[in-house]
Amino acid sequence: MKSLALAATLVVAAAAMPVLAQGSAKPAPGAKHEDVVVARIDNQAIRRSDVELAQRALPADLRQLPLEAIYPQLLEKVIERKLAAAAAKKRKLDETEAYKRQLGFIAEGVLEQVYFNSAIDAQMTDEKLRQRFAKAMAELKGDEEVSARHILVETENEARGIVRALEGGADFGKIAREKSIDPSARQNGGDLGYFARGAMVPEFSDAAFALKVGQVSKPVKSAFGWHVIIVDGRRAAPPPSYEDAIDALRQDMAGEVIEETLKNLRAAAKIERFGLDGKPPGR
Repeated sequence: MKSLALAATLVVAAAAMPVLAQGSAKPAPGAKHEDVVVARIDNQAIRRSDVELAQRALPADLRQLPLEAIYPQLLEKVIERKLAAAAAKKRKLDETEAYKRQLGFIAEGVLEQVYFNSAIDAQMTDEKLRQRFAKAMAELKGDEEVSARHILVETENEARGIVRALEGGADFGKIAREKSIDPSARQNGGDLGYFARGAMVPEFSDAAFALKVGQVSKPVKSAFGWHVIIVDGRRAAPPPSYEDAIDALRQDMAGEVIEETLKNLRAAAKIERFGLDGKPPGR
């Protein structure tokens, strides 16, 4: 079923890819592939590069998938596109005004992307990215994280009984291993390690972040059952490394470069706007 859903998604995505997509699929590090023939239609060869071009035109989430995972579906879409294109040429549809206008629109989209990529490449240096990272780290106010353990049971009465046992000196880890219905409890005594507030369901997070270190919660209800929580530590969330932040830094900087480039282009041009009827606004 999963493969059928993926195929359906690719059919829709590949059918709607008239312009060059931003970015590209991620090749394996250091990978170099021969541009082999992967199919033939009569005497026309379809090469690996044709399939890779189709992959680059997919939406961003699908471009991240390994080519091998979506190769069969992409190859079929390339074959279908070439069959349809060949049939259109036989009918001389490539000589129509509608075709030429759409082709011109697509070509402008490709030129737009190449132009922006050129502007981004000219400004996005490692030095500027590191300066941006240093500034972000200086302004960063680390979110708080807590380290907690929990015991998960099905009923409130069970949870209340566990709270009473803990208040009487029972060992938290021992009870977690014996009674918790959380599968991980048997291995780590219910230890969840450090987590940020948004990492858990709201009821659990609100209760955990309201506790002091060493304090045991009252029974807490969530969609999973009833929790008894103890907080073992608090800390400021550790900042990301430059390597961890590089993709976000590049995306952020690319957006700023495009915005500034468009601002300059608009400022240098005389732009007039009309309504759908071709008349100036208000007339």
